[in-house]
Amino acid sequence: VKMDLGTIVALRHILMTPHLALFFFLINVYFVDVETFGERAGVLGNVVIRVSPKFDLEMHIDLDEANACSLSNKDYVVIKPQEN
Repeated sequence: VKMDLGTIVALRHILMTPHLALFFFLINVYFVDVETFGERAGVLGNVVIRVSPKFDLEMHIDLDEANACSLSNKDYVVIKPQEN
């Protein structure tokens, strides 16, 4: 993609190694829900799993989503399978 001006908004996603994906019974490009805790607890839906040996376990969301759930670096969340 070539853009002279603009930005992208990536899907919220979780990066993980193949070993962790196997441990959690997840696969690349699988969608999950993520539960957050604390005063502004919530559930973020449609979080895509991205698997690569180059990744470590980390979740990426945009600033507005993090603020809405009062999340900051090093906070813990729970990955849940999506309900059909």
